[in-house]
This record gives sequence, structure tokens and C-alpha cells, in this order.
Amino acid sequence: MQALEDENLDDYMLMVYIDDDQSSYIQTEQMVRDLINSYDLSYEISVDEFLSISDQEVKVRVTQTTTLIEGEDFRDNKASVVHTLRWQNDGWKFFGSEIDEVTYVEEEQMQQAFTTNIYNYITLEAPEMFDFLVSEEIDINNDGTLETVNLIGGPEESNSNMNENVEITIDFEELSIPITLLAESAPILYIYDIDQDGWMELFYETGNRVKTIEMYRFSDEGLNHHSTINGKLVELTPFEVVTDKEIYTFNEIAE
Repeated sequence: MQALEDENLDDYMLMVYIDDDQSSYIQTEQMVRDLINSYDLSYEISVDEFLSISDQEVKVRVTQTTTLIEGEDFRDNKASVVHTLRWQNDGWKFFGSEIDEVTYVEEEQMQQAFTTNIYNYITLEAPEMFDFLVSEEIDINNDGTLETVNLIGGPEESNSNMNENVEITIDFEELSIPITLLAESAPILYIYDIDQDGWMELFYETGNRVKTIEMYRFSDEGLNHHSTINGKLVELTPFEVVTDKEIYTFNEIAE
């Protein structure tokens, strides 16, 4: 691959097997010439496994990553390729190549991002019911700036079965929004853009006697209570809240 990166056609063709009628050799030479003339590419190759080895022929599976440095209309890709090498003129030459699979890098990145956006939500979990502070920096409104979300529990007072001084604060650059809540056990705050509009929603879960989730949404008036959802949270996905009681759609949980 160094010959390709150096755009040295002659050096590369020295590594190619010459068959009897030279047709494959001529096709390979033209393909490589067109590649060199059109693009400046970078290559990375790793050997996955040797499939067969004999005195005259070797088959090897490799992973080849090809990245565009300069040029147009080329898609960076990662390919699983089986190369067949044959001995000729005191050296191993490329006799043939078979592509098993090609993954285009931008599609892989988009899929990873899509999966992350759907299934990964942020969790702030208090270690106990009283006297705690859990913080996380989050881009609440998808503007590229991180806001600080705090889950704060006051100290134990007269009622040891309930903490009436739990506070959630969202600190923007020039504004802090607080809400005060109750806790009957160590509370958990989930943060997720359930309706995919760019603004995160808050899902607050606590309770020993009755398990519920309190959902809060941002509006022009600030952070408002949206609905109470029955059950313990199992999963958040776009437009759905899954609890141990039921699956709720976003429309169903409107207050």
C-alpha cells in the first residue's frame, strides 16, 4: 500500500501477478492509474487471518481502511478483503482479491450517532434519600453550550420517611431554574429529549409506597410539570416511556 500512497504505479505493479494473457494485469494497471490520477488516498491495513498457506499460494483476510486526503466524490470506507497471493519470479504477487464487505465511514458514524441519541439518556442517581448533591453538565437545548443540572437533597430533619427538600436546578449561562420536590427513597433523575425537538425533558422517579415518574418540560414560561406516569422506569425511547406497568406514548402522557 505504500506504493499507492506514494502514487508510484511502477512499484505497485511489481507486486501484481502476471497471468498468461496478461488481461488481469492490464486491467489492474489501468484501475490503479485512474485511482492515482483522481485521488490522494491514505490506506491502513490489518491482517485478520490466514485462510490457507501452501508453497505456491496464500489466502489472507485483511481489513483495509481507505481515507480521502484530496479529491472529490470519494467515500471513505472500511473493507473486509480476501487477497490471494501466488509465488512468481522469486516473490509473492497479488493474484486476485475478493471483497467480502464494505462499510462506508459516514454511514457507520451516522448509525452510531443515531443509536446513541435514541437509547442513551442521562441519569443522575442520588446515593441516598438525604444530604446529597449529584451534578452533570448537559446540553439541555441543543445549542452547543453545556448547562449544569444539579440534583440536591437536604439533610434529614423530623420526618425520616420523606425528604421534603429535594431540589433540581438547571443552570444556564445567565439563568438558574429551580424546582422543589419530595423523595420517599433515593431519587433518580432521567434527562432525555423524548419528543426529539432539541429540548431535554426531565423524568423524576422516587417513592416507596407508590412508584411514579414525574415528567417536566421546558416552555416559554420555564420548566413546568407535564404529567405523572405510573410505574418504575424501564426505558426511554423516542415518543415512548416504558415502565414496569405499561408502555406510554408521548401523546398518552400529556397532562
